[in-house]
Amino acid sequence: MMHSPAADVTCSISVLKTFWAHPTAHGALPVLARRRHRTQENHVQRSRVDTASSASVAVAAAAVAFAAAEKKKSHTRPLRKHVAITRAATAADMDGAEAAATERFLEWAKTSGIELSPKLSLQASDDALRGPRCVICTAPITTGELLVKLPKDAACTVSMAEDAEVPAEMADLSNWWKKHTRSSVRLAALLAWQEKRFAPYIGMLRPLDSVEAPWLWSDSDLSLVSASVAQRAKARRQALDEAYADLEHAGFGDRVPRELFFNAHHAVTSRAFSGQDSEGAGSGFQAAVGGATLAVACAAAGAVAGLVSIDVAAAGGATAAVACGSVALMSGSREAQMTLLPMIDQVNHASGPPPRLEFDPSQSSWELRADRNYDTGTEILFSYGDKDNDSLLLQHGFIEEGNPFDVVELLVPGSLPSPTQEKFKELNVVRLKFKRGGDVVAIREDGQEAHEVPEDVLAKVAVATLMASDNVRGLSDEADAEIERRLSSSTRAQVVHSWRRERQKLLEKAKKRWL
Repeated sequence: MMHSPAADVTCSISVLKTFWAHPTAHGALPVLARRRHRTQENHVQRSRVDTASSASVAVAAAAVAFAAAEKKKSHTRPLRKHVAITRAATAADMDGAEAAATERFLEWAKTSGIELSPKLSLQASDDALRGPRCVICTAPITTGELLVKLPKDAACTVSMAEDAEVPAEMADLSNWWKKHTRSSVRLAALLAWQEKRFAPYIGMLRPLDSVEAPWLWSDSDLSLVSASVAQRAKARRQALDEAYADLEHAGFGDRVPRELFFNAHHAVTSRAFSGQDSEGAGSGFQAAVGGATLAVACAAAGAVAGLVSIDVAAAGGATAAVACGSVALMSGSREAQMTLLPMIDQVNHASGPPPRLEFDPSQSSWELRADRNYDTGTEILFSYGDKDNDSLLLQHGFIEEGNPFDVVELLVPGSLPSPTQEKFKELNVVRLKFKRGGDVVAIREDGQEAHEVPEDVLAKVAVATLMASDNVRGLSDEADAEIERRLSSSTRAQVVHSWRRERQKLLEKAKKRWL
């Protein structure tokens, strides 16, 4: 993924199904920081597109997205079965604190007009790494069936325009608002500012001390991952430290405690999505689908690198770019917004097709519908987006074994033959990206792929890069033991072990291909 001087937020593309004869648009939901993935046997390779704001690039991006979507039609996701289903929409099998928090959230959701299908239950997860809860079917569900309906007023939303007016309830923060124009930071502040209103929802957020996203790690712990991951994690930490320092300087440290602000921002960057406001759609959602889809693919793919990237993606014309890594949908207004959707964001991750999320302008509400048939005891799952493991780790604190979108980026050595060195300098190529299977792509300093590098030159540089890299080394019990001694938690050690092993698999495939 690309790199930014700000915090890491990754975003990849999804496709609006209207392009292939479906009456409504589809999208992908935000990701819970507290949730973990499910490894799947079958994956769909979905094309990525480069960031662009021009119509021509947007059209090309939509074409790529459409082609990738066609592949998804035949995708089959392995079912995740759960046992001991007892009742719908309850905190079954959770410990006392989790059960109480879940019950408060469900009651708050009900009074806020959020509808949860009686065939669904929030239950304890059997995977401690990905979080405490999951959404389980307590009765068979058919394709297209309504799972969650959420009124627009129950969401937490900010405009993505840099010159947007501060919300009325935050008028005292007007100077801070003008200085900090990134939507993710503003939305985090708004959620924290409205703590009383969203208290049951905030109570469902995973505590920061149990989140394994690297920006929360010590510098010592960061030394056990790649320099790229460490650099991006430190950039996010610095950006948030600066934003919060200004909050304290403005005298609002008591109103917005540090941990609450950081927790809110982690929720935003891992589950919020950006898109256009629903009002003013005229004849309804379908009427707005048209050409707006063209901007989705290219702009969403650009939201990959940091705090600023979400804003840039939408500013480039994105009708919807999910902060967590997938496109959601669009609607009628031209005002780009970033929003959190309580209850809808309780679903966990599985590689495969995106979920079916629709906006109904006639009722001013979001609707999550089943993308396929589900049996009793099956967990509701959907893809968070096409992310490599560095991005998953940075943003959510987990990695996916066998991730079909995983890559390893290595710095190009400075000792290349003169003609090659000059060519790479001319193209501003600084890294090589090795994909699963061993394919390699040259990467410029700005993070963009340099496809104009001749294949024979690229092959020679791939060999030199792998030979020079100190990343090409085996794993050992001694190295694992050293990691466990140095890391501050056993859970973190487990995450780092998994990250290293997946990285080593890619490097071994690259060596077989090029050495």
